[in-house]
Amino acid sequence: MSDADYRGKVEKAVATEQGALKERDIRTDFHIFFSFDLVNSTQYKTLSRKRWPIVISRFYELVADGLDKRLTNLHLWKYVGDELLFYKRINAIDEIFHCLPTAYSVLQDAIRRLHVEFSDTYTILSIKATVWCARTCEVAPQDIEEIKKGAFKLEQRNIVVFQGSGERRTQIDFLGPDIDLGFRIAKHAMRGRLVVSADLAYLLHKEVARDPEKTEDKLRIVSYEQLRGIWDNRRYPIIWYEEDWSKVSQSFLYDEHFESSVIESIKAEKVDEVVVLEKVYEDLDQKREIENTWISLRGVKPKEEEERSFPGIVPSTLVQIHCVAICFRENGRILIAKRPADKRRFPNKWEFGCGQLRVSETFEECLARSYEDDFKATLSFGDRLQPITTYFIDDHDEKRKIPGAIFLAHVDNPDDVTAVRHAELQWLDPNIVDSFLPEDAVPAFKDTVKRAVKIKKASESKE
Repeated sequence: MSDADYRGKVEKAVATEQGALKERDIRTDFHIFFSFDLVNSTQYKTLSRKRWPIVISRFYELVADGLDKRLTNLHLWKYVGDELLFYKRINAIDEIFHCLPTAYSVLQDAIRRLHVEFSDTYTILSIKATVWCARTCEVAPQDIEEIKKGAFKLEQRNIVVFQGSGERRTQIDFLGPDIDLGFRIAKHAMRGRLVVSADLAYLLHKEVARDPEKTEDKLRIVSYEQLRGIWDNRRYPIIWYEEDWSKVSQSFLYDEHFESSVIESIKAEKVDEVVVLEKVYEDLDQKREIENTWISLRGVKPKEEEERSFPGIVPSTLVQIHCVAICFRENGRILIAKRPADKRRFPNKWEFGCGQLRVSETFEECLARSYEDDFKATLSFGDRLQPITTYFIDDHDEKRKIPGAIFLAHVDNPDDVTAVRHAELQWLDPNIVDSFLPEDAVPAFKDTVKRAVKIKKASESKE
């Protein structure tokens, strides 16, 4: 059978499958799951009985905020002890390209921030991460018994169970063997490492020509392990994501190789590239199944994201309102910072920093928290908070406008300010703002600087 005939047959099968599910009013989806887990948390809790709740809370915050700033349509799934779990519904295959670089960036940033903010964690605590995927279908609680009785057959191996209906429905959980797989491979992550499921790596391999992140170059098979209940005890490829494999050998602790033979293999460069997965799935007779997923993702049309509430979990950000401060220091210069290249919005553009308003938080509290986190800056706002302007960000992925507000602020500790989450930092002389080209900065950059200077001068003249 030719490739064209095979593709046509698969596409017809996928269309038939989706049509049958539609008639039964069962929605199929493709999800990517993220796990971030503290390493050696039990040991740290024993050694630091009073401080550990603050550290754990900060870990939650760093990971959640880091992901939220980089990925759209991301939802908190649940907490499992010292592990944070998220999910993202994928509307088109292009959306998977940024998932691994983002997860790795958040992982490394969270580790570094924990060690800087809590020096006693440096030799003990770390974080590991896992990213995997699954095709799912929705099942109402009342359908579970029908499934047990064999009243109808599920088209997918994994289900997402919802309670209620319409606007009142509430997510309960994801269930299925592909969901369980993520927890199995997570055991083969180590401190500072990101483990990726084989099926997700294979999908990225199939898209290598279109992948702007060149993700396949950063994936390696570091070992093959037997996982309980997975692949009938055939060995499963354990895949790590690293930004630079040439430096991995120097990144391990001096005694870390005693914990795992994997490190010895990596140091000896005994790792496989993910192209090997082609033969793996052929030998398992699973290649057609995973390529069905690939083809269906290539043709799926974007769906409107639905807001879902979580029983027992209150997200820190229920509304999305951005808060920006134009931060002056004592000599009249303004704090500006260049956004990292991996940002989804405005990569490599100069901006003023930004925070996201949380539930029951004032604008002052939001700005103080965000600029402390991002710049180690201590802000003051005078007798009252002085607004400069408002703005909107067009989010084409979510088909909505995100509101924002810009305020005046003063940096009380300018010499301590540093670029924690930005690629570069400067103190801008407002008199040379016209030297910035429009493509160098975020929208309305020059106008905002000029407006801020005018309002600041007017405010000072009244004092």
